[in-house]
Amino acid sequence: MRYLKVEEMQLIYWFGCPNLKNTKERLRSVALLATNNCMKRRIIRLCNKLERRGLSEQYSVIYFHICELFSPDDGTRPPGTSALMVPNDDCMAA
Repeated sequence: MRYLKVEEMQLIYWFGCPNLKNTKERLRSVALLATNNCMKRRIIRLCNKLERRGLSEQYSVIYFHICELFSPDDGTRPPGTSALMVPNDDCMAA
């Protein structure tokens, strides 16, 4: 998971599944529907990153670790905190 940024892990948590092929297909569909060009680029970069050999071989394990990380039911996070996607500054400058 050291290869993925928090925003990328959140995208996988929201739109992913244990099957890498289906996850990439879903992410590409989301990129087509996105209205923000910065978000489209971010999603396409994530799809390209998932095709790398190191990530593609371990994807199912990574997916379940991401689900554990962002699961609200684990009770390990302090009350009132959540995993939110915070946009980068380069997306805000338009």
